[in-house]
Amino acid sequence: MFMEGRAINRQRNAALATILIAVIIFGMVACGGGSAQVGLIKPRATPLPTSTPLPPLPTEPPPGSEQNPIVLALVNTSDAASFSSQVEDLSATLSDESGLVVEVTVVETYGEALAALCSGQAHVISAQAFAYLAAVERQCGTGVYIAEMDGMFATQGQMVTLAGREIFTVKGFSGYRFCRPDANSVNGWIVPAFSLRKNEVNPLTDLFSVTDSGGDEEVIQALLDFHCDAGASALGAEADVPNSGDIRVIETLPPVPNDTILITTQLDERTQQKITDLLDDHKDDLAELIGADGLETSDDTAFDELRQLMSDARVDAASMSK
Repeated sequence: MFMEGRAINRQRNAALATILIAVIIFGMVACGGGSAQVGLIKPRATPLPTSTPLPPLPTEPPPGSEQNPIVLALVNTSDAASFSSQVEDLSATLSDESGLVVEVTVVETYGEALAALCSGQAHVISAQAFAYLAAVERQCGTGVYIAEMDGMFATQGQMVTLAGREIFTVKGFSGYRFCRPDANSVNGWIVPAFSLRKNEVNPLTDLFSVTDSGGDEEVIQALLDFHCDAGASALGAEADVPNSGDIRVIETLPPVPNDTILITTQLDERTQQKITDLLDDHKDDLAELIGADGLETSDDTAFDELRQLMSDARVDAASMSK
């Protein structure tokens, strides 16, 4: 028994030694053969990025300040210099009453006024019908007033021919001699040209000829004198021409509203309302500067028929707003 116990102890010691040797060998392999010493890894703080301050953004001076005055660009095709004293007086009056810096100027073309409005260089402009439509379409401005002229807020034209001519529709104008007041007549040429295009007649190539008669009544007289076969004039122009019973109206054209006053959409509502209230107190002054008899509140629906005709004729309002 004693001998057996000693044998068992020897076997147990041998096993323990074998295990110890294996552990030492494994540790040497894991540590690179025992040549490297394992030390504690000290944590290092992660550096935080430091913010670099940006240069301050430029701020636009508030509307109505010396650096950014409220600008009114009003169109009058007569001599602008003759309005210089009125412009200066109105600028001073509007500035004093509003507490804003207001500059009134008279420009010669509607295209110039429209460009100033849509670029932010003007806050209020006057505009003829086509410039108005372009401004609304481009969301540059909204109508405030419309001009009254001779008790009317719009003008209108008509497409006419002479009884006995085989012309019964606007499309039937193709191939015939056409008379107009002149090339710049809104109701005697520009809007009639829209109607012709709508009816698939090219006013530049499909008419036999185009003659400038000099005025609306002259167009009627030219028809009566057989100088042309068809034409366009102001609505009812034949009433002022003797013996005009043979004139036949083929189509009454849509009304063309008079000049309007527009205000920019780029100002906040509070500033817009302040300017509108100011203008409301000086409508007579504004009317005089644009050559109108008076101003009344504008209504966009007054442009619906003209807008529809231009759409049917595939005419862009911006191209007509010069």
